[in-house]
Amino acid sequence: MSKKVGWTADGIFYNNKVKALEQVNWDASKIQFSFKDQELTTYDFSVQPKKDFDTLCLEALLKLRQSYKHLCLWFTAGTDSGTILHLFEKYNIPLDEILFYDRKYNVYDMWDDESAYVKNEMDRFKKVQPNCKLTVVHIDYDNARKYYTKNKAYWFYEPHINIRFSKNLRYNIVQNNPELAREFEKPTRCDIFAREKPRLILDQDKWYMTFFDNIEYDTYYIGFHHFFWDNLDIMCKQAHLAVDYFESLPNFTQELLHKVQSWTPGLQYSEYCKAIGLTLPKWKYLSEGWSKPSTNRNSKLYESYNITNHAKKDDRKIFDYYDQGVKYIGQNIDLSNGSECIGFNMTKTYFLKNKQIK
Repeated sequence: MSKKVGWTADGIFYNNKVKALEQVNWDASKIQFSFKDQELTTYDFSVQPKKDFDTLCLEALLKLRQSYKHLCLWFTAGTDSGTILHLFEKYNIPLDEILFYDRKYNVYDMWDDESAYVKNEMDRFKKVQPNCKLTVVHIDYDNARKYYTKNKAYWFYEPHINIRFSKNLRYNIVQNNPELAREFEKPTRCDIFAREKPRLILDQDKWYMTFFDNIEYDTYYIGFHHFFWDNLDIMCKQAHLAVDYFESLPNFTQELLHKVQSWTPGLQYSEYCKAIGLTLPKWKYLSEGWSKPSTNRNSKLYESYNITNHAKKDDRKIFDYYDQGVKYIGQNIDLSNGSECIGFNMTKTYFLKNKQIK
């Protein structure tokens, strides 16, 4: 197991935040969040790489191609994974497999148009590279049902969990597909995941890049290669491009910074993605971030909202397992904001540059 990401309590490392908090009787001041500490603390993020973003990405892809026999891109056709696929095509680098996790619930479906677009992009790429394998992993309500049947009311002890009912993290996807899990064990295989954009904070006229522990770090636990984050030059370059973008805005405010980085959909979101080197999808729904779901469990836009209600009404035993776990956590942490994360956020922060005073 990778110890790059997790929590430490009383000198013990945990890949589960609940276990870490239990170790110190839920005293949050006694746990520490670890995120690739050894790598990040020795890298100077204040120095922007001289090479342009495209060149850095090309070099990273060529290195992966030379290092692994089988490259598999986990694909959603959004700005991040879409950019990686675009680079494979642009530079004619062989890609062995594209994998799409299709969220098409039999009890409720809101993904028909998005799924069709993703599959169309996969088919289009296969015409360019006919040897590329196309894999679709279906995520259905049974995915959640199997999860709670196995773990019952103690589901919250699984690695890197959140309070989302659907349990469709990549870790769960792999665990529910034994053949895929066996593939992950092969040292000649690399599963590429387009980890999210850099997150910035501006504090006392100083820009920092920060990492929150409520992001789904389960992908580190099972061994994905995080394309934009595991290469620190790419991560640093994107962060500086993001700073340049925000400082160029005549109407810049802290509120605007938060809105854009919280994936508030619209034209500004697509402008931001383009400014940090990403290739925009042809479909406005994805390029402007309208596919980004709410993270509030009580919102009707929340991904698990409808299937949670289905379980509550028609699959009561499964819902009770879920509900018991949420109530246990809620006895010790305030969950009143409806967030899917386990309570408060913990951060790791790295200095980028001083804000330019206009």
